[in-house]
Amino acid sequence: MPYVRRGSDGAVLAVQAERSEECPQFLSPDDADLAVFLEQAGIGSGARDPRNMLAQSDLEMSRVLEDLIDLLIRKGVLSPGELPTTARDKLSRRRELRGHLKWLADIVGGDKIG
Repeated sequence: MPYVRRGSDGAVLAVQAERSEECPQFLSPDDADLAVFLEQAGIGSGARDPRNMLAQSDLEMSRVLEDLIDLLIRKGVLSPGELPTTARDKLSRRRELRGHLKWLADIVGGDKIG
């Protein structure tokens, strides 16, 4: 539950999960003043929101794992047949899509995509 400290103008200056001398006032999680504070802190929306940052990290990690699997297959450490069918199908589809995007980028002179 959010407990807050307010400034002399009434604006939320700090938030804690538990009541303390510094943050004695309870606010409802959907309180407008709390939403303003979180927005100004970059939490709750936008690129700096930890949830968005985690989602972006998931996308990047997905590509790392994809590249690692390709490397292990090229080195003969892993055979494609050892992967579950759904994993093989997804990897194949992603390779196909990246190849198509690269082809389009080459045609229009864009940056390397994928």
